[in-house]
Amino acid sequence: ASVVSQDEREAGLRMLLNFGHTLGHAVESLAHYRGVLHGEAVAMGMAFAARRSEQLGLARAGTAARLVALLTRLGLPSELPRHPRRAYLAALSVDKKKRDARIRFVALRGIGQAETVPLLPSEILLPEVR
Repeated sequence: ASVVSQDEREAGLRMLLNFGHTLGHAVESLAHYRGVLHGEAVAMGMAFAARRSEQLGLARAGTAARLVALLTRLGLPSELPRHPRRAYLAALSVDKKKRDARIRFVALRGIGQAETVPLLPSEILLPEVR
């Protein structure tokens, strides 16, 4: 509530609350909003974002493993469902955080330290990343 009241228009700080939602919403969309709870989809997206943050050189190696271990202890999934890359890219193309062609992807610098990074959908989901 404190973050929302400080940034009612989601122009800065509040964007960080979208951590995990970029891929999480894609997972929900590809599942046709059935069989995957929102929190589960966001957990998958959080794990993906942590891994991608490491690949981008933003987060230290081991950050994603630490987050995945926590999600696992909580009984939450951390792997994206198997869908074709093109299906994920299509789902990402309608992301609400998209400005021009880029999505303001919430990436980690470390546990509890996030920032937005403008990326094309194809930069978020690389061909070899899944």
